Amino acid sequence: MSSIGARKQLKAALHHEQVAKSLLARFRIENAPSLKYAEARERYDRAARAYAAAGKPERCADAYGKCADMSARLSRGATAEAVEYHVRCGELSEANDPDRARDHYAEACDQCCDLGSWATAAELRHRVARLAARDAQDDEEGWSERVLLLRSAADMYGAAARRLHDETKAAKMRLCKLEAAAIEALQLKLYSRAADAFEAVATEVVQDNLTAANATRLFFKSALCSLVGGEHDLMRGKVEIFAKRDPVFGASPEKLFLVDANRCATAEGLPDYDTFADAAYNFCTVRSLDAWDLSMLKVLNDDMRVKYDAYWSRVKRRAAREKRRAQKRKEEEERQARMKRDEARKKKDKEDEYL
Repeated sequence: MSSIGARKQLKAALHHEQVAKSLLARFRIENAPSLKYAEARERYDRAARAYAAAGKPERCADAYGKCADMSARLSRGATAEAVEYHVRCGELSEANDPDRARDHYAEACDQCCDLGSWATAAELRHRVARLAARDAQDDEEGWSERVLLLRSAADMYGAAARRLHDETKAAKMRLCKLEAAAIEALQLKLYSRAADAFEAVATEVVQDNLTAANATRLFFKSALCSLVGGEHDLMRGKVEIFAKRDPVFGASPEKLFLVDANRCATAEGLPDYDTFADAAYNFCTVRSLDAWDLSMLKVLNDDMRVKYDAYWSRVKRRAAREKRRAQKRKEEEERQARMKRDEARKKKDKEDEYL
C-alpha cells in the first residue's frame, strides 16, 4: 500500500477508535444495556482492520484485544467470537511481545475448554508451550513449565480424539507426550519419568499396524533413558520385555547396541570406553540418529569418559606416589650408607691417633 493509502487507513482507524470510546462513555439504554458494547466492538473491529491495512500490527493487536473485552462484556462468559479475537491478538503479538501473546492464547484456551472445543484448546495450549520455550533455554523452572503445558495439551488432544474419533488428534497427543519426555530427559535430568513416557507411547503405537514401525525407536529411547540414568539392571530387564512386545525390536541393532553399551558401562573395575566407542560407531553406520539421541549418547559418553579419566588419574597418582616413596627409600639408604662410612672413617682416624 502506498504512503497515502496507509495514512488514510490510519486516519480511519483513529476515527473508529474515537467513536468506540465515545460509545463506551455514554449512558446505557435500560432495555438494551449491552447495545453500546456491541457497537463498540464493531468499531474496534473496523479499527483493527484499518490498522492492519496501514501496517500497524501493534495497534491492530490492541484493537483486537479491546474486541475480546467487549465480547466478554456482552456474553458474560466464553464465546467463539472472543476466542477468535484473542487468537488474532496473540498472532499479531508473537513477534514483538511473546508474553502478551501467551496471555491471549491462554485466555482463548480457557474459553475453548468452557465451550467444549478440546481440539482448538489443545492447539492453543501447544502454542503457549512453544512460546514458553523461548524463555526456557537455561532456566529449569521454564522447562518445567513447558513440560506441564505440553502434558496439558496432550490431555486436551486425547479428549478431542475420544470425542471426535479423530486419529490425527491422537497422533498430536503422542507428539506432545514425546516432546515433554524429551525435555524431561535432556534438560531436567528426570530419566525415570522420561523412560516411562516413552514406554507408554511405544506400547500404544505397537498395537496399531499403521504406527507399529515407530515402536522400535521409542523402545530404544525408553531403554536409553534408563541406561543414562544409571539403572543398568532395570535397562536389561526392559530390553527383554520390549523384545517380547515387539519382535522387530528383539532383532534390531538398537537392542544389540543397548546391550553392548550396558555391558561396557558396567564392566568390572574400569568402564570399557574403547569398546563403547566402537559399538556406537558400528550402530551409527546402520541407523540414523536424531539430535536428541546424539545428545543422550553424549551424556553417556561423558559419564564413561569421566570414570575412565578418573581411573587413569588414580593410576597416575598411585604411580607418582610409589615413585616418591621409592625415591625417599633410596635417599634414606644413601643417608644410612653415608653415616656408616663416616663412622668407619672416624674410627679409623682414632686408631691412627693411638698409633
